[in-house]
Amino acid sequence: MLEKLRVGRILSFFLILSFVHTVSAGTPVWSFTPLTATTVSVPITGTATVQYKITNQSPKTHVLNMRSLPGVTQLTTGVGACSNPFTLTGNASCTLSLHVSGSELTSSISNGPRVCEQGSILQCYQPSPEDMLHVTTLPVTRAYVGDGSNTLWQCPIGSNGDFSGDCTAHTNSTAPGFIRTIFATPYTFLENTYLYVTTFRNEVWQCQINSSGEFDEACVALVDTITPNFTGFALQATFKVFSGTTYAYITNYSDIVWQCTMSSSGEFVGSCTALTNTSPFYRTQTLTFKTFSGVLYAYISDLSDTLWQCPMSETGDFAGECTALTNKNPAAFNQTINATFHTFSGTTYAYVADHSNILWQCPMNAAGTFADDCTALTNTTSPAFKRTINATFNTINGVTSSYIGDLSTNIWQCTMTSTGGFDGGCTARENTTSPGFYETRGPTLY
Repeated sequence: MLEKLRVGRILSFFLILSFVHTVSAGTPVWSFTPLTATTVSVPITGTATVQYKITNQSPKTHVLNMRSLPGVTQLTTGVGACSNPFTLTGNASCTLSLHVSGSELTSSISNGPRVCEQGSILQCYQPSPEDMLHVTTLPVTRAYVGDGSNTLWQCPIGSNGDFSGDCTAHTNSTAPGFIRTIFATPYTFLENTYLYVTTFRNEVWQCQINSSGEFDEACVALVDTITPNFTGFALQATFKVFSGTTYAYITNYSDIVWQCTMSSSGEFVGSCTALTNTSPFYRTQTLTFKTFSGVLYAYISDLSDTLWQCPMSETGDFAGECTALTNKNPAAFNQTINATFHTFSGTTYAYVADHSNILWQCPMNAAGTFADDCTALTNTTSPAFKRTINATFNTINGVTSSYIGDLSTNIWQCTMTSTGGFDGGCTARENTTSPGFYETRGPTLY
């Protein structure tokens, strides 16, 4: 009797193995046909879109979903796009669109995407090896600097983090052209990469760039179709995907942050939505997204002495009231302009530029608020910082530097210590192309 039971168990075990093998190695029930390149290299600040056609090869209806991949988000908008989860009737197809974010990649990707029957861990398929998703990150090779002139500067970054050659002046041939450039944000829609350039006007310029980072054609003006549109002037565009839809968040020197739905070609779809704070914002400047303890927040600076922490909903609007983060250091913030986050030795810091001669280093806790007093980081190299606007971080050969714009004629490169402070004085990176920088904002590294 025991022998029969043992044989039965062994037989059952091999039947299960046979089923798993059939599901994973046999003819797939749903197939993957690449619609774009599936091997991509993404800068740390860049994005890419990869698409597959998913076809149900059986007569039976299947409800499917994609297994998560770090740094990869499924886009569910657009003609024929797969929803999440998605249902395919017999022999039906949909387009699986994947958004890859360089800043959210934890490592290279060399597998997937895996699409499974909803609720099953056994019936899963992925593309053939040659069609699988292969993603690597690219080193930063250029800085885009807005400087309050009618030019956006593109400056090459060398192997030691300095400017390795002359900067190139980019101007806008579409009337009225750039009028006092502020920030440039890179973002990729399908296979085209654009810079979204803000100036002292109420439009955002969409400028397509080529593989060398230069303008491919004339820029397109994106404006909000609802009054009062971008009151004052658009300051910065920040992009984020929520529930499969890509949005641009526009700060614009008012008490509003505008949430603008983006099309697959990188333009506004319809009118933008006004996001406001119960305690009104004061002249919004920039917005940065950061996740703490599984909760995504928008950190908004607004020319007050406050950095606002706003929880985000699944649909991309504010999920509740924003929290005022203030600097308990006796000096306090002057006028918050930008917050950038970076982690050193296991501690995440917010680096707050506040239109003074200081860059503030503020330790963060698990709730995404300040864990302690902020530390004032100053430039011991004469003439020191003028009015800090933005700090961007880059690591080359194991050495991390911050690049700071401060309304001077320089971009400052500051080597960082393992605890996130400055390792000595900062180095002035000048624009050797005439007439040089006017008043540096940014920079954006790409």
